[in-house]
Amino acid sequence: MLLIAPVSSVIEVAAKLHCLIVTHDPDLKLEEAPWPELRTLLKDLIRINGARDDQYRHERLPTRSEPARSFTLRGRSSNMDLG
Repeated sequence: MLLIAPVSSVIEVAAKLHCLIVTHDPDLKLEEAPWPELRTLLKDLIRINGARDDQYRHERLPTRSEPARSFTLRGRSSNMDLG
Protein backbone atom coordinates (compact mmCIF):
# COMPACT_ATOMS: atom_id res chain seq x y z
CA MET A 1 0.00 0.00 0.00
CA LEU A 2 2.79 2.43 0.91
CA LEU A 3 4.49 2.15 -2.46
CA ILE A 4 1.27 2.41 -4.48
CA ALA A 5 -0.05 5.56 -2.81
CA PRO A 6 0.60 8.59 -5.04
CA VAL A 7 2.69 11.45 -3.68
CA SER A 8 2.42 15.15 -4.34
CA SER A 9 5.39 16.62 -2.48
CA VAL A 10 9.04 16.08 -1.61
CA ILE A 11 8.12 15.50 2.03
CA GLU A 12 5.73 12.69 1.05
CA VAL A 13 8.47 11.01 -0.98
CA ALA A 14 10.83 11.36 1.99
CA ALA A 15 8.22 9.87 4.33
CA LYS A 16 7.75 6.83 2.08
CA LEU A 17 11.51 6.34 1.78
CA HIS A 18 11.91 6.68 5.54
CA CYS A 19 9.24 4.01 6.13
CA LEU A 20 10.96 1.66 3.69
CA ILE A 21 14.35 2.18 5.31
CA VAL A 22 13.27 1.73 8.94
CA THR A 23 11.12 -1.28 8.07
CA HIS A 24 14.06 -3.17 6.55
CA ASP A 25 16.95 -1.59 8.48
CA PRO A 26 15.52 -0.41 11.84
CA ASP A 27 18.97 0.10 13.41
CA LEU A 28 20.25 1.96 10.32
CA LYS A 29 23.38 -0.17 10.33
CA LEU A 30 23.18 -2.19 7.10
CA GLU A 31 26.20 -1.31 4.98
CA GLU A 32 25.55 -3.39 1.86
CA ALA A 33 23.90 -1.74 -1.13
CA PRO A 34 21.38 -0.19 -1.43
CA TRP A 35 20.96 0.83 2.25
CA PRO A 36 23.71 3.48 2.58
CA GLU A 37 22.64 4.97 -0.75
CA LEU A 38 18.98 5.04 0.30
CA ARG A 39 19.89 6.77 3.58
CA THR A 40 21.87 9.35 1.61
CA LEU A 41 18.91 9.94 -0.72
CA LEU A 42 16.64 10.45 2.29
CA LYS A 43 19.06 12.99 3.77
CA ASP A 44 19.17 14.81 0.42
CA LEU A 45 15.36 14.97 0.22
CA ILE A 46 15.14 16.31 3.77
CA ARG A 47 17.85 18.90 3.02
CA ILE A 48 16.12 20.00 -0.19
CA ASN A 49 12.78 20.33 1.58
CA GLY A 50 14.40 22.21 4.48
CA ALA A 51 16.08 24.64 2.09
CA ARG A 52 12.75 25.26 0.38
CA ASP A 53 11.06 25.83 3.74
CA ASP A 54 13.83 28.29 4.72
CA GLN A 55 13.21 30.21 1.50
CA TYR A 56 9.51 30.55 2.34
CA ARG A 57 10.26 31.55 5.93
CA HIS A 58 12.41 34.46 4.75
CA GLU A 59 9.81 35.79 2.32
CA ARG A 60 7.47 38.08 4.20
CA LEU A 61 4.22 39.50 2.92
CA PRO A 62 3.23 43.02 3.97
CA THR A 63 1.00 43.44 7.00
CA ARG A 64 -2.16 45.56 7.16
CA SER A 65 -0.27 48.35 8.94
CA GLU A 66 2.29 48.71 6.13
CA PRO A 67 1.63 50.68 2.96
CA ALA A 68 0.99 48.70 -0.20
CA ARG A 69 4.16 47.71 -2.01
CA SER A 70 5.14 45.61 -4.98
CA PHE A 71 6.14 42.01 -4.40
CA THR A 72 6.42 38.85 -6.46
CA LEU A 73 3.72 36.22 -6.14
CA ARG A 74 4.44 32.98 -7.98
CA GLY A 75 6.51 34.65 -10.63
CA ARG A 76 4.14 37.59 -11.20
CA SER A 77 4.75 41.12 -10.01
CA SER A 78 1.79 42.50 -8.13
CA ASN A 79 0.74 45.67 -6.36
CA MET A 80 -1.60 44.73 -3.57
CA ASP A 81 -3.56 47.16 -1.45
CA LEU A 82 -3.88 45.53 1.94
CA GLY A 83 -5.19 48.60 3.74
